[in-house]
Amino acid sequence: MTDYVYDQLDDAYRRWEEYPENILRQSRPERVLKGYRKRLKDESGRLFKESQPQLVFWEAWRAEGKFQLKAIRAPKILDDHLYPDTKDPGCRHVFIEANNSRAPLNCSLRMLQSLFTFQQVEPSFLDYLHTFGDQEEPIDACLCHFQSDDSLGSSALAIPTLGRSGSSMRLSYLLRAPEHVPEAEWKWSIRQAAVYLSFDIKTGRTLWITIKGNNLLREHICEEAPNLEPSPSRSSGSDDKNGGDINDAFEATLKTHLVYFRWCEENWRWLVRDVEDAVRRISTKAKTAPIGRVPHFEPFRPEQQHSQQWALYSRRHQFTQPSVNDAFNLDPGNQPSQAERFLPPQKQSTMSSVLSLLKREPPSLSSENSPPNKMKAKPPGKMLVLEMFNLSDLQKLNVIAERVEEAILTIKLDVGVIQDCRAYYGSMPCSNLAPGPDSFAQRTGTFFRQLQYLVRSLETRQTQLESLLRRLDEGKKLLESILQYRNLQVSQIFAEKAQMSAKNTELIAANETSSMHIITVVTLVFLPGTFVSTFFGSGVLQWNDGISIDSTWQFRGDAFALFVEVCVPLMVGIALIWLLVHWNIERKARLELQEAIRMKESHVP
Repeated sequence: MTDYVYDQLDDAYRRWEEYPENILRQSRPERVLKGYRKRLKDESGRLFKESQPQLVFWEAWRAEGKFQLKAIRAPKILDDHLYPDTKDPGCRHVFIEANNSRAPLNCSLRMLQSLFTFQQVEPSFLDYLHTFGDQEEPIDACLCHFQSDDSLGSSALAIPTLGRSGSSMRLSYLLRAPEHVPEAEWKWSIRQAAVYLSFDIKTGRTLWITIKGNNLLREHICEEAPNLEPSPSRSSGSDDKNGGDINDAFEATLKTHLVYFRWCEENWRWLVRDVEDAVRRISTKAKTAPIGRVPHFEPFRPEQQHSQQWALYSRRHQFTQPSVNDAFNLDPGNQPSQAERFLPPQKQSTMSSVLSLLKREPPSLSSENSPPNKMKAKPPGKMLVLEMFNLSDLQKLNVIAERVEEAILTIKLDVGVIQDCRAYYGSMPCSNLAPGPDSFAQRTGTFFRQLQYLVRSLETRQTQLESLLRRLDEGKKLLESILQYRNLQVSQIFAEKAQMSAKNTELIAANETSSMHIITVVTLVFLPGTFVSTFFGSGVLQWNDGISIDSTWQFRGDAFALFVEVCVPLMVGIALIWLLVHWNIERKARLELQEAIRMKESHVP
């Protein structure tokens, strides 16, 4: 019977491309297995890096008790490694890694299906696999999960040739934790890790499969090697030549769980501190800005003569202006004035001139011999203080709020995974393990206390983040109020400028009216003389000698008739042209009014 099961496994391994439909113990309907296989094939281009694949094996044989690291880079080498004509190692770790958290896995589809077929990995573990691979944005954001599928007490699929009893506990989980990314704008990235465990409760053989976007967890596991190495066989008469103390193997399994769970907890403290610092940079500026009150100023220094950077009112009554762009290390670049952001383009030039007047330094009133330290700087105007606030600050607060909400959800789900793991081991009867010098309760009791500490630590970080989220909401409300107040101040500036323009226009109109009055008076004074000179110069009246006005003169009727014939028709023509233009303008106005009335009546129901 056992040889038959081994032959079945060998046949399934030859049909590796059918995984997961080729697993021997099928606990899922056939349609579900086909769906897993189809999705795995459809997303293989995103999930796997077919060129230069690599699987990292970290194995320990109980006869030796030492772990050995081996990288396998070809399917043929994988086949030879999995079938060495001997039993499985006492503990086997397989690491599937990638260049980064959003890059394809450094593994080919063929190697993954071959490995999962030989180890008979549960198909449900593929759900976690799909959270990896090439992706622009995180897939299944904040997803964390725990699941188990045991075959305790069953020996139907026992393969003594490989040292497998067929009775094993199998579980898997997906965890997420923050990792420091120095080169990014936001220094923290929440990354996932998928873990699969198969523990043979009769032989103590352990299989771990870890999928991670880097080699961080592999380094953590290797650092714990002295605590995880299986003990050599204690019984020379054992039917398993690589057998050892099962309870020690079980304890090493619990310690390995703690390595993964500690990875979930270790960086949250530092993320919380960075978030708190980012919130403080913006909220403190909003809370301490000298809006509506006269601030205190340090004595004027010569090097501050042309400076326009005004500091904030600190607790020491000094101005220290925190950097606006330090919250997420964002550089806004060359941007228009902050007050101009709220104005239409055609008014920005006007706003620039207004702000330049507001920010202009007053001329020095001190004498040249006065010492510099006696001079006082002019306090910044209200608009200059308000100009330190802009929409980018509000956007940063929104980004921080999204990060905090994501972190809170991730912590909650991680806590759920840890608690599910504790419940799983707590419900396991100790009779499933071989008797040993230490009781099952003692081994699991230490493990449970460690889990409780991790859960308490994560809940503390969650409470801190929830408090920061409330502070963020208050900061956003305060910043929105300041921005609205700044809009009112900008509107007031334009209203005052419009009033000044109206007064200037009125003054100009008055000056122009006075000028027209002067022109009218001058015209009236000189108009009779102009008419007389024009009439006498037209040749209607003619003196006989042409020299003296005392000489006899005569009226020339023919010349006067010619004068009338030219002037009168010209005046009448100009008057008719003006009347025609005026009538045409009024006609167009009437037509437009009638059309508007008609359109309005047509829309009335």
